[in-house]
Amino acid sequence: MKGITREAFICKAVEEYADMILRIAFQYTQNRQDAEDIMQEVFLSLMKHGDFNSQEHQKAWLIRVTVNKCKDLLRRLKIRQNAHYCGVSSYGMSQDDLEVLDEVNKLPPLYRSVIYLFYYEGYTAKEIAKFLGKRESAVHTALTRARQHLKHFLEV
Repeated sequence: MKGITREAFICKAVEEYADMILRIAFQYTQNRQDAEDIMQEVFLSLMKHGDFNSQEHQKAWLIRVTVNKCKDLLRRLKIRQNAHYCGVSSYGMSQDDLEVLDEVNKLPPLYRSVIYLFYYEGYTAKEIAKFLGKRESAVHTALTRARQHLKHFLEV
């Protein structure tokens, strides 16, 4: 944040990360309004947070805060994992992607999270482990098991 105003810093972060945060929150909550609320909470938290060492640190922090806020919401509301998608097509995904993502959302939460972060957001297992507070080996195991669950659907 060196050399720019706090307002410019927040505006830049919103411009760069809003879509990513919204997609991650939507993947967890499976509800557009909840995802938008979480995105707002994440940026409010960012406004209160201090400086970051690097852009990568900021991005990792935003993902971690997003995941934590999603988990908090799910605990509070006890949302069922089988929630129906509402308006997901507005997030710029093709019909094939939507069908695969629908199958991904049928996975247990850990498998769903690692698959989404690995394939849709492009993070490495090491990065995902940091975001989720898991060991890298646990992320690799979850990826393998999630792939096994999805294999039948993807072969059809």
